[in-house]
Amino acid sequence: MRNINENINADYDLINSNAVLISKIHQSFEALEEALGMLKLEEPLFLTYIAKKSFAKAVCQNIQDSTEEYKIN
Repeated sequence: MRNINENINADYDLINSNAVLISKIHQSFEALEEALGMLKLEEPLFLTYIAKKSFAKAVCQNIQDSTEEYKIN
């Protein structure tokens, strides 16, 4: 039973640290978009938007792939 609790706690810690990292990356994209918008640099702003969207898509796909491993048939 102790081993199960340790595994659950380790999984929770990993998920929590990943969520924090994803949040910080998203905040960085937001800050970059804001700075580029203030500087009126349209092309880099557009590229940042595309990169942020691609990052979000990759994160969502990773989550979907991970949850499919735990589905019960």
